Amino acid sequence: MSAKRKAISSKDKLRGKRALYTWHLRPPFDKDFDHTNWWKNQSESDNDPAAALYEITRRHSLICACHVGGLDCGLKRYSFHPIRFLAIHGLKSWPRLGSLKQLCWKKVAGHIKGVDCRDDTIKCFSIETEAYGYLKNRRVFATKKYRNITVEKVDFLVEEDMIENPPLMRNMEAKIKEAAVKAFRNGYLLIAVAPDIATDNAESLMAKEFRQYRAIKGISKPRARWVDWLQLISDFEDSECRLGGAKSELFTRYRRIMDDIEFP
Repeated sequence: MSAKRKAISSKDKLRGKRALYTWHLRPPFDKDFDHTNWWKNQSESDNDPAAALYEITRRHSLICACHVGGLDCGLKRYSFHPIRFLAIHGLKSWPRLGSLKQLCWKKVAGHIKGVDCRDDTIKCFSIETEAYGYLKNRRVFATKKYRNITVEKVDFLVEEDMIENPPLMRNMEAKIKEAAVKAFRNGYLLIAVAPDIATDNAESLMAKEFRQYRAIKGISKPRARWVDWLQLISDFEDSECRLGGAKSELFTRYRRIMDDIEFP
């Protein structure tokens, strides 16, 4: 192969590699994909980590694959998943999503690139309370007298009913077992704590168990640098669109951010 042909081949490879990261700036997506840098008009303190995460992930090549049919995000495993959400709504910028869909994004985003959008009740919860709540809800739907009254009144009445007629122990144990197994399979740490010890002692002991568990499993919290992502998007896209292509150093920084995204 001649030196000239090798050079052309090398350029084609680089061009093809860059295309994975610039798909949203080129036809047929350049007109439909809203790449307005809305964050330029506000201070960093006004930006939401979930918004920065949304903007960087909706530009990922997997989302392009969904749009062109290379990834079937209609599969059951994507039913409540950030990839499916981005495939449906990701052409819109964060402000154009609206408050309801922004809330939905925080629900489905979970924990990506160190940005934790999960609700506190998902990050930490009582398995016993989880089991009790399930049996309480089941009683609501199984009891005729609760069907034609308001939610507020139902909650009060069923709580009274649960105190007067507590769930059978075998039912509680079955649901506790089910909730514990589900949490274990999802990678949660299961801790049993004696309820009659001092609060500060309980906090200290749980923290110790938590640290030991993370050390044994080799778990570390990734550092979220979301403040830098929006500016990087601006710099990269401005260079691609106005200067005929971002310089290799800028492209490398942008590519590393994208390649480091791990969807659940």
